[in-house]
Amino acid sequence: MIYPNNTFTYSSGEIPEKYSNGSWMQYENRIFINSTVQSKKIAVNVEVVPENQKNIQFFVKLDVPDHDISDYSFYPVYNNKIQQIIQPIDTGIYSFYPEVNIDSIHFIIKKEPKTLKELENNQPKFYEIESEIKSLVSIDGDRVNINLQVPDSLFTYRLFTNTSLKFKKRSIYFTDPEKGNVAIKYRLKDHKKSIIKSIKKKNLHSNMVD
Repeated sequence: MIYPNNTFTYSSGEIPEKYSNGSWMQYENRIFINSTVQSKKIAVNVEVVPENQKNIQFFVKLDVPDHDISDYSFYPVYNNKIQQIIQPIDTGIYSFYPEVNIDSIHFIIKKEPKTLKELENNQPKFYEIESEIKSLVSIDGDRVNINLQVPDSLFTYRLFTNTSLKFKKRSIYFTDPEKGNVAIKYRLKDHKKSIIKSIKKKNLHSNMVD
């Protein structure tokens, strides 16, 4: 849904449902939308504690306030390889002992809400986000404490960056890559004439569009 004040909202209307919001600008017969959030990379807080152990040990705290931790699982990624899934546990604290040296690490975090699991004939559907890549300076015997603050709303947020919508007469056409690049038509009805007039009046200089 687009509004005359150059804002928009988006809802996928399906399971798993995605949402977005942001601003739009018009250039010739096209509308360009940009979501308010432009990155879903979450921060990684790392603390290296020297300890006299045989091997380096990682402790990861997955912090998801006010949500059931059993909905989540995550994959460590290091040395350009996605590691084996780490299953959720009640405390949200995980540990693992890598068998190789690690100079950087990040995480893929997946969420599968129980409401989706309970649907009949439902195949597993996940929301997914990633963390930033964090460089590490550690040696064998160190303990590495990692904290991941997970904003739950990011799982279902959809990013738009200069995404083009075609405006023609009273309709907007959106070629959605998440739906097989099929052009989806959104009709602007008569009670939305203010929006149509607004679109026709807006102008965006060509050097503002990549």
